[in-house]
Amino acid sequence: MADTLNVTAQFVAKPDCVDGLIAVLSELAGPSRSEPGCQEYAFYQDLVDHRVVVAIEAWRDESSFEAHLETAHFKSAFEKLGGLLEAEPIIRKLHKII
Repeated sequence: MADTLNVTAQFVAKPDCVDGLIAVLSELAGPSRSEPGCQEYAFYQDLVDHRVVVAIEAWRDESSFEAHLETAHFKSAFEKLGGLLEAEPIIRKLHKII
């Protein structure tokens, strides 16, 4: 059995774009949670810098995550995010060690 793939993505909104970022991520969350292989798909806002939002995801395996990246809702969301972010999202693929 393949190991669960955990993914984090850090987004930093441009000033005055936090609400727009949260709106786009909200649209993305529902369809993503319904995808085969999705075990967790949540977003958290930094308590100090409210422009920072971190996605924490868990996927059954790498192929489930890769399929997610090819969905229409994912591609649409990332097109909308372009004008809202200060920089490219920082995405990390992780596996549990302890």
